[in-house]
Amino acid sequence: MQDRTDSTAYYNRGIAYYKKHEYDKVIADFSEVIKQEPNHADAYYKRGSAYDDKVDFDEAIAGYTKAIELKPDYADAYYKRGRIYAEYDAYGKAIADFGMTIKFAPEHSDAHGYRADLYRQRGEYGKDN
Repeated sequence: MQDRTDSTAYYNRGIAYYKKHEYDKVIADFSEVIKQEPNHADAYYKRGSAYDDKVDFDEAIAGYTKAIELKPDYADAYYKRGRIYAEYDAYGKAIADFGMTIKFAPEHSDAHGYRADLYRQRGEYGKDN
């Protein structure tokens, strides 16, 4: 059995690689964290962010979705998944995710703005609250 400090080392190194934009290494390190700790919501989120930056949106959505399953109040995961849905023109899903972001992080101004823009694009005025 792996020691918790092993997964912590991979986690911290993954963050360092992320700051250097070395996304394949980020994915490898957070995959190792997930292997050792399958319920580590932050590792799924951060691996999803690396896939997002690599423009592998299907894998990014999968990572954000798993993070949300493990931590249902994960506002940032809803937000980032919502951004991808908006890019795919899946406005209903994006609006729902921005709504969840706002539910768990009411001060998240970007989520408010994106949700309002999507309502406007759909011609649904006055629904941005």
